[in-house]
Amino acid sequence: MHCISHILLSGVWWYPVPLTDTLDEYGMRFGSIAVSGDGQFVVIAAQGNYTRITDGDTIEVRDILFFRSLDGGTSWEPMRVIAYGDSFTNPREPLHLAESPTIYMSSDCKNIVVTFGSIPPVGPGWCMGIVVSTDSGVTWQQAKHFPLVEGATWADENWWARHPRGVMVNDDVFYCFAYQDKVGCNRLVGFRYRISTDTWEDYWFIAPPRTDIAYGEATLATMGRDALGRIFVAVQDWYSPAPLDYGIFVFGSDNAGDYWTAPMLVSEGVACDTGRTMADEMAENVGDQGLIIYNPMGWWESFEDSLRLIHFEPDSLFVPTMTTPNVMSIPYGNTYDTVGPYVITAEIRDNNLTAATFTYATATETTTVDMENIGGANYQAEIPGYPVDTRIEYYVKVEDADDNVVYVPGTAPEAGCAILVLPNTVIRYDDGLPAYNITNPWGDGFISRRFEPFATPETGRWYR
Repeated sequence: MHCISHILLSGVWWYPVPLTDTLDEYGMRFGSIAVSGDGQFVVIAAQGNYTRITDGDTIEVRDILFFRSLDGGTSWEPMRVIAYGDSFTNPREPLHLAESPTIYMSSDCKNIVVTFGSIPPVGPGWCMGIVVSTDSGVTWQQAKHFPLVEGATWADENWWARHPRGVMVNDDVFYCFAYQDKVGCNRLVGFRYRISTDTWEDYWFIAPPRTDIAYGEATLATMGRDALGRIFVAVQDWYSPAPLDYGIFVFGSDNAGDYWTAPMLVSEGVACDTGRTMADEMAENVGDQGLIIYNPMGWWESFEDSLRLIHFEPDSLFVPTMTTPNVMSIPYGNTYDTVGPYVITAEIRDNNLTAATFTYATATETTTVDMENIGGANYQAEIPGYPVDTRIEYYVKVEDADDNVVYVPGTAPEAGCAILVLPNTVIRYDDGLPAYNITNPWGDGFISRRFEPFATPETGRWYR
């Protein structure tokens, strides 16, 4: 049984109010709470643990429990299970795992999002899950895993993924992140989820940043937002490879995660023998000064008296020199069309954009043109039609006033995306290249939109 208490401004404490396990089978821990503006509507998500014997095997089960009060916590409706660990299993672990929940609620109290730690159905690593209600917690959608970004895996042995964090950007958009792996490096991937349509709209690799001072061990990120709707992430990462010193970096986005500022190193750690990371926590409400609490001594030394509190100035993140263009373009693919044009589109976001050019080449000629803005962040360029058996290679180059340059794909200008003009007798063709002609899916500026949960990346792309 867990208990909560109320504290009045007068200093009078209310008696603890028990949150009762109405099913009488759980041990509870890791509670998370959200409260309406008037203080009357209160919702809590908690982890419920129990053990059972199945076919002689001991199974540890962790479910997500939900509590709701309509009178400021004086009384509570019967507890409900909103995510079952039995839905999240993996043959490598005797765990049925939905744990460490965090709850978020819209200002009108209609949309409630609970994220939780989980385990992928196959393979190593740890992952994250989500369950959503759009009617103030009366009914709940089926709990599910976060998507897996194409070309990535869930981070091996990354148990930090079991502690997800997010932020409600507005009453319909929820922004959060997941740790995913590129061969030994934890990558922080930001996700934007639209509640009304139950869709993952967008995602960006927001860590490691394109900088010389961070090396791709992003862990234990936390999020906050301010009154202007800007969202912030504090994350721990290496900032020096030898010895393995870790620091706390802060990123910011002022447009719901479409692009992110470059990192600001707000604290430096103390080198330690274990080489473990530091814990950090950002205050969810970011005012004129953001607050972060952290441990400079490293994870295993956290039993010492070593917590520190540091502040950062949110506005300082958004000066023009701290932004880098974000560019996304879906490769055109191969074609039977000999007439053309082949229209290439791109989303380009930067607050100091100066140039967006498009270069395409065949075996005999190379052409560079300016991309045309067709509204908002959308740009396009055209390649004229070519005869059968022509191979066209192209890339996008974006520059801003801060001397940032981003290529899409990230292998450009040495290697771009390919278009093969095929005879219509060819049904399928494999050009032998990795998907999208990208040998490094994490190349600067390249973001794939395609989600393939728990799939492995393709070694070649077949075109019809």
